[in-house]
Amino acid sequence: LLGECLRSIEASASLNAFVSLAEGAAADADASAERFRRGEALGPLDGIPIGGKDNFCTADGATTAGSKALEGFMAGYDATVVAKLRAGGAVLVGKTNMDEFGMGSLGTKSCTGPTQSPWGQHVCGGSSSGSAVAVATGSCLGSIGSDTGGSVRLPAAYCGLVGLKPSYGRVSRFGLIAYASSLDTPGVFAQSVGDAAMLLECVSGKDEKDATSAGVDTPRWSALLDENQSESRPLSGVRLGIPKEYEFSQMNQEAAAAWKAAAQHAADSGAEVVPVSLPSTESALATYYVIAAAEASSNLARYDGVHFGELGPGAEEDVYTDTRSHLLGEEVQRRIMVGTFVLSSERYSDYLDKAHRVRRLIFEEYESVFEQVDGLIVPGALGPAPRLDAVAEMKVVDHYANDVMNIATNLAGLAAICVPVGMSKQGLPLAVQVLAKRFDEQTVLNVGAQLMQRGDFVGFGSDG
Repeated sequence: LLGECLRSIEASASLNAFVSLAEGAAADADASAERFRRGEALGPLDGIPIGGKDNFCTADGATTAGSKALEGFMAGYDATVVAKLRAGGAVLVGKTNMDEFGMGSLGTKSCTGPTQSPWGQHVCGGSSSGSAVAVATGSCLGSIGSDTGGSVRLPAAYCGLVGLKPSYGRVSRFGLIAYASSLDTPGVFAQSVGDAAMLLECVSGKDEKDATSAGVDTPRWSALLDENQSESRPLSGVRLGIPKEYEFSQMNQEAAAAWKAAAQHAADSGAEVVPVSLPSTESALATYYVIAAAEASSNLARYDGVHFGELGPGAEEDVYTDTRSHLLGEEVQRRIMVGTFVLSSERYSDYLDKAHRVRRLIFEEYESVFEQVDGLIVPGALGPAPRLDAVAEMKVVDHYANDVMNIATNLAGLAAICVPVGMSKQGLPLAVQVLAKRFDEQTVLNVGAQLMQRGDFVGFGSDG
């Protein structure tokens, strides 16, 4: 398996999915093969090649988070997610490309250059761009990413993959380089819902090193998923909502049609599909960018050339400004400046305090809706992946608008999955998401699997 993945990495090197390869991968694969010969396999992931987003620390190799500020940084320890994968026998192939510190939705803002989509001259989505492309091209059989405001689900939508964002607290954030701590959520990419379930089983669980890690049991989602899919009407007894507020004016007609078709597929599988309302959805985008920027301003203060990175060449009195201007990209600087502004004593009550109040409203609305339904079906993106040549003409607010389908889920800490369900007229993936209340990953897996099975998506590299 590792050999096949390495050949795929070499064949797709121009896509820039990987920023480094793990030197110990071959030895890990050999050790796995020996365990299988002895009948001592560690579990379903033993020997499986996995890619890791470059903001998860590893004991071996550099971790850069796509930034010059961390160029050559050696953490010296494994993030909990990485440690759990290794303990399960998985083979970490290498570190994947990403938008700097997770700030981007197109995969174009890494210090090592943009990640290219396997689907031609289109964006691959961000910020977990490399992790998505690596799985789409067969360079690994699964990968880990982080989802702060859709950074797993949007690349999954654009690349035709399963992208699973677990509930906040389900998976430890220890060793994940922070962007916005109350929103950052480790997630997984895979070609199938079953594979995503097995990856999540491996990396979930309480971690004493992370104060936000929840002490909840880790179910055997994959086994329960198999049982559910074997039934003739697998969604019988499930009530699913269609939020009218997700009918955004910017949404592409093909994306809207795929959403409508997915709702019908759910009904055909036995689910009761009903309309629901989430009135604060229209305020979620602004709320997210105030809170995320504020937390980023605090978390990224350490990248000053003293604690991390090299001092800039400026005059002594300007060394802090010159160093950060040199080390940090334009988008990161923009969000730090916004965050510093909303954190200021003069503006805190005008922006951040109000944003937290709206976040609470969003959380309460979801809680209320999940008293009526088991899950929600929403679009995966506003449309198929935009063309690369259109990115240069996009305004900053247009970049941010790409997140509109995803960010409320992070603000509320919900479980979510993005699955491909169809193809556009241009031959690009179309996707939908399934959302469920916190720690109800089984519902998103069951419904997501059924929607993917009933859809007409054709995978990358398939003959049809």
